[in-house]
Amino acid sequence: MNDLIGLLGPGILLAAPILYAALGGIFTQRAGIFNIGLEGFMLLSAYFSVAAASATGSLLVGTLAGVAAAALTAAVMGVIVVGFKADEVIVGIAVNVFALGLTTFLLSNAQASESRLELAAGYPQLHLSWLDDVPVLNQVFNNRDVLVWALIPAVLAVSYVLRRTSFGLRLKAAGEAPLAARAAGVRVAGVRFASVVISGVLCGIAGAQLAIGSVHLFSENMTSGRGIIAFAAVIFGAGLVSRTTVACLLFGFAQALAGLLQIRTDFPPQFVLMVPFILTILAVTLSDALRGRRVRRPAEEVTAEDVLVAESAGIVVAGHLTIDEIRLPDGQTLPATTGGAAGYAALGAFLAQGDAAIVARVGSDYPLARLELQHLDGGRVHTDSVRVLPGRSIHNVAWYAADGARVFDIESFDVLVAQTPQPEDLADLKLEGRWVLVAPTTLEQQRHLVEELKARGARVALDTELHYLTVPDALERLRDLTRLSDCFLPSIEHIRHLFGAGTPDDPASLQAAVASFDCPLTVVKCGRDGVVVYDSGAPQGATVPAVSDLEVSDPTGAGDSFNGGFLVGLARGERAVAAAVTGCVAASFVVQSVGVEVPTVFSSLERASRYRLLSRIETPSLEREELVQDQS
Repeated sequence: MNDLIGLLGPGILLAAPILYAALGGIFTQRAGIFNIGLEGFMLLSAYFSVAAASATGSLLVGTLAGVAAAALTAAVMGVIVVGFKADEVIVGIAVNVFALGLTTFLLSNAQASESRLELAAGYPQLHLSWLDDVPVLNQVFNNRDVLVWALIPAVLAVSYVLRRTSFGLRLKAAGEAPLAARAAGVRVAGVRFASVVISGVLCGIAGAQLAIGSVHLFSENMTSGRGIIAFAAVIFGAGLVSRTTVACLLFGFAQALAGLLQIRTDFPPQFVLMVPFILTILAVTLSDALRGRRVRRPAEEVTAEDVLVAESAGIVVAGHLTIDEIRLPDGQTLPATTGGAAGYAALGAFLAQGDAAIVARVGSDYPLARLELQHLDGGRVHTDSVRVLPGRSIHNVAWYAADGARVFDIESFDVLVAQTPQPEDLADLKLEGRWVLVAPTTLEQQRHLVEELKARGARVALDTELHYLTVPDALERLRDLTRLSDCFLPSIEHIRHLFGAGTPDDPASLQAAVASFDCPLTVVKCGRDGVVVYDSGAPQGATVPAVSDLEVSDPTGAGDSFNGGFLVGLARGERAVAAAVTGCVAASFVVQSVGVEVPTVFSSLERASRYRLLSRIETPSLEREELVQDQS
C-alpha cells in the first residue's frame, strides 16, 4: 500500500509534461487536424529552454525561449498544413524527425565546445505547511514546482475556452463542418492556424517543465515518446478535457510504476520500460471498443421510442422501389438487384450517417429485409411505411446504350403508376418540419404528394426524371411544382432537355435556367463534375466537386443517393454547400458497388477522409488567402 501511495507523487510529476502537450493536442484535434508533431514541439522546447536558461542564468528567459521555439515550429507547420493543404500526418512526422536531428546536432556541438546544458536548480517549488500532516495529499502536492501547480488552472482554462467561448465554438465548427462554418462567416483557415500555434505554446510549456522542472538538464531524445503518448491521450479522451486529463494521469502513473518495477523486481529493464507504451496501446484500443459499444446495441434492444426518435431526426423518402436486372458494360449481369429512386435515396441517407423512412408500395416478391440497413455509428433505413400489395413489384432492365447513356426498360408502366405512393401512405408519419424527398414519378402524382406534404408542414425536396418530362407543358407544370417546394434537385440532363442540349454546366450558364424555377434552394447534379448549389447564401452558384479517383463499378443510383445524403446534411443543420459535400460523399460509395452491396465497400473512416478531402478541394485557394490576410 505504501508503494502505491508513493507512486502518486512521481506519477503526477511524470504526467505533467504529457498533460500540457495533450491540452495542446486537444486544440488541433477540435480543429480537425491530427497533430502527431507534439513530440517534436516538446523536444525543441526542452533543448532551447535549457540552453537559454544556462546562457542567461534566468529560468524565465529559458522558459520563454523554449515556448517560442515550439510556437515558431508550430506556426511553420500550420502554414504548411492549413495554407498549402499538406497532409498533417506526414508533416507531423517530419517535425518529429527534424526536432530529433536538430537537437542531437546542437547537443553534440555543445558537448564538443564544453558548453553545459545543465542547470543548478529548476523551477521554485511550492510548500504548503498545512499539508504536512495530511498523509496522502502531502506526498502528492507538496514540494511541486510552479508549472505542476499551474496545471490546475491550465486544465480549467482550456475547458472553459473550448466550451464557453466563441473561439471554442468556431474551433469545433472548423473541425466538424468547415464549409458550413465558412458560410457562417468563420475564418476557418485562421482558426485552424491558431489551433496549431496554441498547441505549440502548450507543448513548449511541456518541454520546459520536463527539462527545467524535472531533470534540470537536456539529454538526447529526452522526451522519449511523451508527445506520442500525449497524442494517444487525446484520442483516448475523444477531445474532452476531463477524459484526456485522466488518461494523462494514468500514463504518468504507468511510468512511475515502470520505475518502481525496475527497482523492486528482476524483470529485464527493457520489458519494464515497455509498460507505459503497452498501456497506451491498450487505452486507445479500449477507447475505440467503448465508442463502438455505445452505438452497437443489438437490434432486439432497440425500442419503439428509439425508432420514433430516429425517424423524427431523419428524413422521409417517398417514391418507387424496384427490382432491377443490371447489365454492366463488361457483359456481367446482376439479377434481382433491389433498386428504385426511393431505395437509393434511403441508401444515401444511411451512408451519410442519417436515418431514412421509406414510403413506397411494392409487390409481394420484394425483398424488403435487404433494405433494412443499420450501421454501428449511426445510419438506419426504416421500411415500416412500405405498403406491400398483391402481385409483382416493379421490374426494370438497366443497360448501357452505345453512347454510354444509362437506359432503363420498365416492364410495366401500369405497375409503376399503381405502386407510386399516395398521400394516404403518409398518414402515420410525423412530417412537420421534416425533410421529405418526393422521388421521380409522374408530375400529376408528384403534385398530390407535394400538396399533402406542404399542408402538413413538411419541407419538400423534389426530384424528377426525363421520361416524366416528355408530356405537353412539362416545363410549366414542373415550375408550378418547384414553386411549391423548398428544394429542387434536377440533373444537368433535365436542364438540357428543358432548356437546350448545349447548356453548359458552369454556374453562370445555369443561373438563368435555375432562377426560372423560383425555388429557394436548387442543386443541379452534374455527374462526374459534382453539383452546383444555388440558394440565398450562393445566388451565383457554388460548385462542389465529386470525389475523384474512384474505381466506378456502376453509377446506377448515384444521383438518388446524393439526394438522400444531401437532405440528411440539411436535416442536421448544415448549410447547403456543406450538405452538398455530405451528399457527394454518399454518392461516391454508391458508384463503387451496386445497391445494398454498397455497405461492403463503406467505412466510417473512409467517409470522414472523403468529407475532409472535398471540404479542402472546394474553393482550394480560399483558406490560403484567409491565412495571408490573418497574418497581415
